[in-house]
Amino acid sequence: MRKILLILFLLLTPCVLAETLFDYQSLTLEHQIKNTLYFDKTSVSYFVTKATINLSLVPFTDYRQSLDYSNLEPEGIQKNQNIEFTFNRPQQDSVSIRTEYLITTQNKYFPVNNKVDFPIANLDSSLSTYLEFQEIIDSNPEIIDLASELAEGQDNLYEVVFSIAEWIHENIDYNLTTATAEAAQKSSWVLDNRYGVCDEITSLFISMARSLGIPAKFVSGISYTDLDIFESPWGNHGWAEVYFPDIGWIPFDVTYRQLGFLDATHIKLQESLDATKSSIEYHAQGKDFKLRSGPIESKTIVKKQGNLISPVVSLDIKIQKSNVGFGSFNLATVTVKNLKPYYVIADLQLARTEGLVDIGKRKDFVLLAPYVEKKVYFITKVSDDLQKNYVYTFPVKIYSGNLVAEVEFTADRNGRIFDENFFESLIPKEDSTINSKGLLLNCSSDKSEVFTGEKVTVSCIVKNVGTETFRWLNTCLEDTCYNKNLEPNNEAKLEFVHSYEEVSVKNLVITAKNEKVSKTNYILLNVKDKPAISVINIVHPANISFEGTDSIEFSIQRDSHSQPQKIIVKLKHEFLEEKWVVSKLDQEMIFQVNFAGSNLNEGNNLFQAIVSFEDEQGNSYETKEEFLIILNDVNLWQKTVILLNQLVARIEMFINNI
Repeated sequence: MRKILLILFLLLTPCVLAETLFDYQSLTLEHQIKNTLYFDKTSVSYFVTKATINLSLVPFTDYRQSLDYSNLEPEGIQKNQNIEFTFNRPQQDSVSIRTEYLITTQNKYFPVNNKVDFPIANLDSSLSTYLEFQEIIDSNPEIIDLASELAEGQDNLYEVVFSIAEWIHENIDYNLTTATAEAAQKSSWVLDNRYGVCDEITSLFISMARSLGIPAKFVSGISYTDLDIFESPWGNHGWAEVYFPDIGWIPFDVTYRQLGFLDATHIKLQESLDATKSSIEYHAQGKDFKLRSGPIESKTIVKKQGNLISPVVSLDIKIQKSNVGFGSFNLATVTVKNLKPYYVIADLQLARTEGLVDIGKRKDFVLLAPYVEKKVYFITKVSDDLQKNYVYTFPVKIYSGNLVAEVEFTADRNGRIFDENFFESLIPKEDSTINSKGLLLNCSSDKSEVFTGEKVTVSCIVKNVGTETFRWLNTCLEDTCYNKNLEPNNEAKLEFVHSYEEVSVKNLVITAKNEKVSKTNYILLNVKDKPAISVINIVHPANISFEGTDSIEFSIQRDSHSQPQKIIVKLKHEFLEEKWVVSKLDQEMIFQVNFAGSNLNEGNNLFQAIVSFEDEQGNSYETKEEFLIILNDVNLWQKTVILLNQLVARIEMFINNI
């Protein structure tokens, strides 16, 4: 009997049936926000003298997003990354705001052309806040241990951040169950429960990055979705940005599988240290009313679409066996190559084909250095429930964005049947001889902040919880190492004492390892300099007459990264003193004092400009500059007046000191 050839077509998912907004290189988007603040009267004597609405949902201008046009109703004032709307003596029982922006966004990688070393040894102290754990972006030993395990043995920052994102995407489910909660769940909760919405998934990603000394921030904005579970295709969304030294803040949207880049449907509106930052604040002054806010109404309209995105990778696919039997396994090998001079992450997806059984992964992330290619393997299986008199042709398609690679093979009842182990043996195995099983390392420091030159002590406990002796186990912090043999169930207590001369956030990396095991701990240490202030630019007359008047002017400036506390500035003379209290010194401050010659001594007069201040621990410091002003040509009567003035000055000083 003649066999009939039957071709089974690929079952396409909606995202590849036709072009969507995700496929465009750029979009011009109109984004609108409306909000109303109500004044609910509590008595007939109610009135409002002033109300303000402070909106922090303001489009950023960055490497992939530009602001083309804005319209604010009423006219607002931009303060940093906020818009403040002020209403003086509103006559109605409510006030409203409306913002309209025209924004151009791009589907674009933030280019990282070369390897960035991990761990990050030194960071500018201004980045220290992006390493701190918060109310929602919190930490616990489980988060720290998991992040350390994922980073173990790696020295490339991109690979470490990618490993965290990959683990979260594979192990944390996107689930809208928490979307109705009053507040976002903490990172520790998300790790325990293994699900969350985009904000919570992002929070866990940031917590894990920060635990490794990698600065990360939370970003809020708008994004597009084509999933039917949402009422509107445009909605609020959260993702992360990770700091790469000497490069900048790189976007990582774990929920959308967009790592190192964002598509053109993302609108960045806000950035913060935690996922709890409010997007709008209200204030009002008056009497007998309560504030009530309406919902924030958001609308996004696509005004223009750019060109379709061009591929950043190339795909080539080969099938191991061109013909197999019913029920047989087969192996597809995908070669993916980076076409760009910067790191890219390819998101590979194996399309479903009728008659092929799901047995393993259908998706895979691939991190590619510039112009590098890698091979990715997908094992598939032919159903054994097929009609015996047919020869089946199965297309195997791999998608990466709008790029597709295809190969096909045939199956019939007379074909050879291969088991899964056969193809598993053909896939190259990664070297996994180094692991952390059986080894515990627990380190802590006696200080989280030190001054330059000040000693910090790091104490570690290294424990063998395995069944074999760890021989020649090296435990090191920088160039200080202990080499020990560690028997099963034994532990060693080690101590490292170091000091640092450079102002920075130090990531202290303690590693215990030999040829079989490796375990790493990370400790963040904020190295500060002692606060310092100098007196500069002193301007004064060299001489003055008894009848003359003049002025003294001088400035003070901060000479340290550390912010001095409780700053007191004095200009002192034997019979004159002026005093100023300075709350914060961020820039040069100028002081001026007018004086009369009749208040000075005959001859040389010593003046002192004195600045006293403290550090954060309450230690006191003082800096002082001295100068002379000569009072000359004094007659007898003037000398008498000077003596009387000095007597009055002494009496006043005595009274002031009682």
